[in-house]
Amino acid sequence: MFFLLPLSHESHTTRRLPVVTIAVVAICTLVHIAMTAMGGVEAGMHDMAASGKDTLEYFAQHPYLNPPPKLAGWLAEELTADQKAALTEAHNHPPPPDTDVAAQQVELERRFASLERAIQNAPVYKYGFVPRLNNWVGLFTSMFMHGGWLHLLGNLWMLWLCGCNLEDRWGRPVYALVYLVSGVVAALTHKLFFPISFAPLVGASGAIAGAMGGFLVVFAQTRIRFFYFVYALMRFYTGTFMARAFWMLGLWGAWEVFSAVFLSGSSGVAHWAHVGGFATGVVAALGLRYTGLEAKLDAAEDDKLAVRQDPKIEEAMAHLDAGRADTALMILERLLRPDPNRADVLLALLTVAGKTGDEAAQAKAYNGLLRHHFQNGEIDAATALFEEPKSPGVTARLAPDLMFQMAKHWWAQKHWKNVISATGSLVEKGLMDEVSVHAAVLRGAAFMHTQQLGDARQLLTAAVESPFATVEVDSMAREHLAELNRKDLGTGLDVTF
Repeated sequence: MFFLLPLSHESHTTRRLPVVTIAVVAICTLVHIAMTAMGGVEAGMHDMAASGKDTLEYFAQHPYLNPPPKLAGWLAEELTADQKAALTEAHNHPPPPDTDVAAQQVELERRFASLERAIQNAPVYKYGFVPRLNNWVGLFTSMFMHGGWLHLLGNLWMLWLCGCNLEDRWGRPVYALVYLVSGVVAALTHKLFFPISFAPLVGASGAIAGAMGGFLVVFAQTRIRFFYFVYALMRFYTGTFMARAFWMLGLWGAWEVFSAVFLSGSSGVAHWAHVGGFATGVVAALGLRYTGLEAKLDAAEDDKLAVRQDPKIEEAMAHLDAGRADTALMILERLLRPDPNRADVLLALLTVAGKTGDEAAQAKAYNGLLRHHFQNGEIDAATALFEEPKSPGVTARLAPDLMFQMAKHWWAQKHWKNVISATGSLVEKGLMDEVSVHAAVLRGAAFMHTQQLGDARQLLTAAVESPFATVEVDSMAREHLAELNRKDLGTGLDVTF
């Protein structure tokens, strides 16, 4: 027993939201929920089977009747040469005496009409693709239907792993087109090998096989992580391994060809559809690559995401270059009024203020940029900005909450000297609020780590005595004071804020 499941791959990052892939996932899920509510793919199948059996049995009992044209066509496709000869011979025998042939003919046609209604009313025959019925709308609708939850989840997981990256590389319109064409070609390939099959074809696997074929070409060297489960020699073996897309997807494609040739008649899986979709994805990807369209599409996606300079910012910088710094500052200040955290404007303001020596404007830019980085989780960018050389006048104007954020970050990184530096301005005016008390505890603990024990004791004692200390901060300060009172001062203090 052997089971293999792809878990992730190293290229699974995109430049923007994979809207088409998400839409396909959502539509398939909603369609399956609706189908399940109606009874699933089995809905209407019993009625259709019963009507079909009833019709064929009645015709077998009255072979001298003329089958309706569609039924005659189906029988001509289905029966062997010997069966056709036997049917022709039976048809040519006269009916029994006193038989009301006209009434029986009406009854046969009524039963066949009942069969046709049952086929039309069964959702899986109405929206799945049935080769014998040539229901061409089903070429598209069948891509969004699935036979069960495992079928659905397995398909959508493979789509998510492959489709997001292709959508990002090719762009949404081209990716959507390749996906749909792969699904259509997959269904037509299945029909090519099973032209008179009554079994409805459902599932997105043909279209997803196209995405897999495209991924094989575009991301051939990407390593995929797989989970394996093996049962052999009365033991279970599980684990994960990494393998490149070229080998694993290539092996999958080869296995589908083998299965299509040797197993299609018995497995119940539309292997030829998989082969057709996979081949379409490979051909499409190769065509896009060797015509140069892939590079153009990829560059177009980059261009859409490129940050374009606001003309007003360009105007401000032009005024700065012309020596009109006051005008440049006025333009940038005006841009910041509706959105004080605009990073592009703040960067321009920092440049202009730095050249003019305007400490208030520099501090405003630093505060805005630091707040922007913290809000977006860009801690490294905030740290780099904070560590830039600044004049004392600029440093004094930095917002206390931002200084405290930096102090907590450096505490987590065990950069004690930076903690001491960042908390200095927060405690120098006294412990008059919760932030300053918390900063004093951080600063005092940092002094302990740098063996400045007298300063540590002074700050921690002040924190304990402050009326603004919270229960949590007071407890932390007392723990550190207890450490100071011990003979063996540990250096591995660990406090979480």
